[in-house]
Amino acid sequence: MEWLKFLFGPPSRDKFAKLVVAELRKAGCAGELKYDAGQFVIERGDAGFINLANLYQEYCQAPREARGKVLERFIRGCLGNQRL
Repeated sequence: MEWLKFLFGPPSRDKFAKLVVAELRKAGCAGELKYDAGQFVIERGDAGFINLANLYQEYCQAPREARGKVLERFIRGCLGNQRL
């Protein structure tokens, strides 16, 4: 049954962080982005950091088909409310 979880379950925290960084880049974020696995944050240089804990929890709890929308809403919020 572990292989089913691997295939269909949510990504690991590290894979999720890489996904968020990739989506931020696709959306136009050109600044420094460095993943800190110990703190589960994306460091943005002088611009602060993005804490991934709540987003990851929401993403994992969403039905598989709705996860893209969860991430899209977060990225739009970052772009709309912050200078990335």
